[in-house]
Amino acid sequence: MNQNKFSFESQKLEIDFITLSMQNSSNENNIQKLASYLFYSLGFNCFLSEGNTRRISRTLFCDFRTKDTAIIRINYWNKTVIEFPGKSGQKLYQLVKSQHIDWKFFHLPSLNLTRLDLCYDQKKTDFFDSLQFDRFLLDSRKQILKSTRTRNIKLINNNRGRILGINKRSNPRYFRVYESFSIIRFELEIKSLALEPIQAYFFNSQFNFFESQLTQFYFKYAKTLFPLDDYFVRWLLDFSRKYSLNENNTQSMLATEYFIEKSHLLEIHDYEKFYHLLQFLNFIKTLNTEQCPEYFLEGRKYFIQTLPLKDFMNFIGIPSTKQNQRLKIVEYFRQLHKTDPILEQFSDGTFRIFATFLYSGVYKKSNRWFVRVYIIEDLYLYEYPFILSNSFRNYKNQTDCLLKTQLIKAISVESIQKIFHLSEFIEQIKLSNKQIVKVKQDLIFLIQEIAQQGIIQSKLQIVYKNAKIQHLDQDQLNLTKLRQRIKYLIFYEKLN
Repeated sequence: MNQNKFSFESQKLEIDFITLSMQNSSNENNIQKLASYLFYSLGFNCFLSEGNTRRISRTLFCDFRTKDTAIIRINYWNKTVIEFPGKSGQKLYQLVKSQHIDWKFFHLPSLNLTRLDLCYDQKKTDFFDSLQFDRFLLDSRKQILKSTRTRNIKLINNNRGRILGINKRSNPRYFRVYESFSIIRFELEIKSLALEPIQAYFFNSQFNFFESQLTQFYFKYAKTLFPLDDYFVRWLLDFSRKYSLNENNTQSMLATEYFIEKSHLLEIHDYEKFYHLLQFLNFIKTLNTEQCPEYFLEGRKYFIQTLPLKDFMNFIGIPSTKQNQRLKIVEYFRQLHKTDPILEQFSDGTFRIFATFLYSGVYKKSNRWFVRVYIIEDLYLYEYPFILSNSFRNYKNQTDCLLKTQLIKAISVESIQKIFHLSEFIEQIKLSNKQIVKVKQDLIFLIQEIAQQGIIQSKLQIVYKNAKIQHLDQDQLNLTKLRQRIKYLIFYEKLN
């Protein structure tokens, strides 16, 4: 349960280059000892370079059966620089992380981590559009010029494709975006000045903190450079939603996952059943697993939770004395194990399916109801992209459940732009005019609450059936505005 959510692996970041430098080690004997260690003990081909370029002047050790490479360079300041380019940087990092490096071959007092390239690779799909990618690079350059102080931006074409370079190459943060045959790479080249505050954690094997700091550094900087609503950086938007600091107390709020337009969750008519699932997924996050029995199935861990039914009812604000509500919850838990499973698919076409809830049951003991559930570990660790205000924690009646479900559906989409189809919703609920007025009052309250809590921006748009658009602030939204012939409301996510 102490998984580092900001690890390189968890955020799909890879190291693509590492440079170390040290003083007082540039004589021939020291270089030979170092090269011999890198070759015979660690498996790196070693080459010697001089000056400030990577032009090879001499081969020190080489085995053509491996591509892992270390370039030892004596620069103009008489420092010894050791470069591990590309995948060799990743290999070195794993060796350091697994404590397979004997630092006695390095001049440790003066040893510094002077460069580390961190990258995110987005695979090209069959629907990759070169023109769309060009527009993304142009839009990114426009945003950088508008929103940052950076003026050193190069957009070039070469025989390998298009490249967007951000900052001077000597800058402590040099970012580039480029394409290859199968991927688009977002690469941040981090230099000495930016690495200096945290390099001690690298050499002292404190990798949880080291990776956490660099991961947040990478995403925080990348977020300032690119239009987040663009398809090519949906991964960046997803990170921002899940991990941006939220000043609100999320313990009293409702977290939710993305809605997929063709998901069965949107086709079912039992909205209360779906709402209970959302509530229970939030409730899971509050459960303690330290002394919880565990069950393993094909390497996947399940926690066996036994808890009083009233604990869940209290969590969602339903008095446990209400028998009709309690019976609905009892029936819900009896069907919980039928929730959609987790699917793991592998590159060779094989796959495994794991139940989200392997078992669920309800029983009565000493006149008290208890729930017993086998919950897959992933649900405890999962970070939800959307956090809604505390009014969404529960619902008052079926109409309120439907209203909140449709509003959750509108908010929980990939796009920053959110659309609530008011006219469709009114036609769906089929209520009297008086009841519709009350529903609209509730809608206004919910929109204003999520705006005040920083979930959406305060500005919104009303689109009428005659295609007229009205711009207003959320605190100007009232029944008079909603009594007219409205087709839908548009509002925008607020990203921290």
